[in-house]
Amino acid sequence: MDNRQRRLQRKINKILDDIELWFYLWEEDINDLVEIYKRDKVEDIYKSSTYSQFRKEVSNVTKHYFTQINKILRQELNSTAYNTKTVWCVDGKSLDDRLAIHKAQMIANITKALIEYTATGVNNLNKYMKAHKYAMQRLVNTEARAKETIEVLAKAKADGYKYVEIVEMMDDKTCDYCIEMNGKIVPVNKAQVGINVNPFHPNCRGHIIPYK
Repeated sequence: MDNRQRRLQRKINKILDDIELWFYLWEEDINDLVEIYKRDKVEDIYKSSTYSQFRKEVSNVTKHYFTQINKILRQELNSTAYNTKTVWCVDGKSLDDRLAIHKAQMIANITKALIEYTATGVNNLNKYMKAHKYAMQRLVNTEARAKETIEVLAKAKADGYKYVEIVEMMDDKTCDYCIEMNGKIVPVNKAQVGINVNPFHPNCRGHIIPYK
């Protein structure tokens, strides 16, 4: 791992540490909210008015914490070459788009967890929390590496390089596709992030370097 990749990993770790605090506070608030509804409103939880009120409260709490997370991501990732509205993946979605989808999924799953808790007495909230926490970590890892690739391509072009080389982390975690792509030389003017330069998939750990 070269110095640039070490700096990138430190930045990713810092973002995840900052998000971790807000995630913890959000989790505490959601747990309190679920327990209040489970204890005080169990008899009428299936009424549409109670269900709608719970979903609204979950939505308000979640929006608050996502506002803080968005601020962290914009502060740490935005640059002249990349920002949270940049579309690099073939699905046409930016980081802002993915965060909006993630937030909606979290609200839906927490509401579902309350219904399951009320009906069966089994609290699956922690299961959903862990899944969303992992999804957020994966999102940060992937977007940070996409940003890195976009910036390297821009600088390589500005410095007169005509090619970049793909450099993969070669260990037992490396997928077959990334093993195959390791060492490939790609023309700068034909490089497409997510297609022929990293990241090729979520949590992809490869990167590119200028090549003459």
